Amino acid sequence: MKVSLKKRHFQFKRPSGTSRGILTEKTSWFIVLEEASQMGIGECSLLPGLSPDDRPEFESTLKLVAHALSKGESLPDLTTWPAIAMGVETALRSLNCSDTYTLFPSDFTSGITTLPINGLVWMGDFDIMKTQIDSLLEAGYDCIKLKIGALNFQHELEL
Repeated sequence: MKVSLKKRHFQFKRPSGTSRGILTEKTSWFIVLEEASQMGIGECSLLPGLSPDDRPEFESTLKLVAHALSKGESLPDLTTWPAIAMGVETALRSLNCSDTYTLFPSDFTSGITTLPINGLVWMGDFDIMKTQIDSLLEAGYDCIKLKIGALNFQHELEL
């Protein structure tokens, strides 16, 4: 099996506040598997300061995993590397699907139905968070998740 790794940097459309700072970009690695005429793709997504595998050994561990996959060898224990484990699992699933990009065919992936999801409000000052809440309510969300901790707790309750 041919295995390649693709590193990509993504810029956030707007700075996004978390409990550990402001995110403006993130890096993802893609595991690409090729066997005969089939291709599989899996993403190893890292959020700086938030992902448990956002540590110096990530890249060397990922390369070790890619080598093992290419040789058909046993993979190392990925218990402490959830982004890599997810990337491998997704790439292998993708490789064995009739459509590389549809891992679990359903009415949702066919565009027939939608899935209800929550709207996410990133940390920010009061006005920014209030604007996000209003926009999500106007868009029809009936469940909104707020990232809290940036403001005085009383102000957050007012939101």
